[in-house]
Amino acid sequence: PVNRGRKEPKAYAAAGDKTTRDTFRRFRAEFPDRYDYQAAAVDAPLSDNLEEERQKKKAEKKKQQRQARLKKEKEKKAEAKQQAALERERQEVAAEKQWLASLTDREKRALAAERRLQAHTSTESGCCALCSQSLEGRTPFSKFDLQYCSMTCVKAHQARMVAK
Repeated sequence: PVNRGRKEPKAYAAAGDKTTRDTFRRFRAEFPDRYDYQAAAVDAPLSDNLEEERQKKKAEKKKQQRQARLKKEKEKKAEAKQQAALERERQEVAAEKQWLASLTDREKRALAAERRLQAHTSTESGCCALCSQSLEGRTPFSKFDLQYCSMTCVKAHQARMVAK
């Protein structure tokens, strides 16, 4: 490895790639007393343990880069999904505005009345249609868009309707 008396670069310094330099370092690890490695300017010996550590560090770095890339991609997807939802909502609002603008005054008044009626009935839907008992915390029984607290109320209301 040592060029004595020449002005040319030493073999280790002239090595163009890392694999060649690593070969010099492995040789130095196997035969520590064979040459004057300091004069040949060969770096520290490269043992199997050092190579394993280097590969572990490289693998860990690659794993961290992959995780960071996946995290960025996940964030991009979430942001794109959110943007799409916002755009869809804007389009729906614009379509509804356009639809409302195309209605006549009479249709607008009828629509407002329907909405008020629906809001009024939705506040009453929290109680039984027969006994007016609260349905909060219960699973209501439904029949003909009416809600009841129990099957006895359903049957009693049905009997009343048949009697009329």
